[in-house]
Amino acid sequence: MLFRSGKCYGSAKERLDPSRQRFSAKMLFFVSSTYRDLVSERSAVQDALRTGDATPWGMEFFESQPHKPLDVCLHEIQQCDAVLLIIGFRAGSLVPSAETTTHTGAEIQRAKEERKPIFVFIKTTGGSWRNDESTGPLRIALEQLKQDVEAEQTVSYFESLDQLKFAVLASVKKWIDGGCPGARRTFSSREEFFRPFEQTSGLPRVFDFRQTLFGRAAELDQLNSRSEEHT
Repeated sequence: MLFRSGKCYGSAKERLDPSRQRFSAKMLFFVSSTYRDLVSERSAVQDALRTGDATPWGMEFFESQPHKPLDVCLHEIQQCDAVLLIIGFRAGSLVPSAETTTHTGAEIQRAKEERKPIFVFIKTTGGSWRNDESTGPLRIALEQLKQDVEAEQTVSYFESLDQLKFAVLASVKKWIDGGCPGARRTFSSREEFFRPFEQTSGLPRVFDFRQTLFGRAAELDQLNSRSEEHT
């Protein structure tokens, strides 16, 4: 783990924050979903991520590239720390080489292969989800994607944009406060790294992670002696 001048070196991308003219070391979330039917939901999620001290990433931010959109998305997922999936009522486009896999489904498959944490939010109406695709491969693909993520992840459901924002903010904040389990990363400061280990109860501890071992030769000798006794 490296600590350098407040920057984060690791899986989290360093992206320039135009408002502060500095590089940001916040957790990078790839937002995966269909686009045209979920424009408002994607915007709400991006706002919630920024509020939760994370950085949204997705197709809206891609620059022009001489590559297929799906290839770019799959590459970008590898660079992110986590994936946030929104499932609505439409399937989007099928991958040409796979008759029952949509672009969104391919993104989630890549996220699983890369062992990225995946947060799932499913849109409902009147308390129920519906599949607006007609019979055929798109309908089957959307149904299968929903079934797969419901079987593998703890899912949140929403009906309004406010519900979605609240659910995203609560989920991301809990994950970040817990040390970002599953994210391959380093930390922007000593305080951020040691936060999960801070003593929160009045009980004594063998180690206090807020103190350095430098200058504590006697204590280290005792620890070494005890270790040798049990080897």
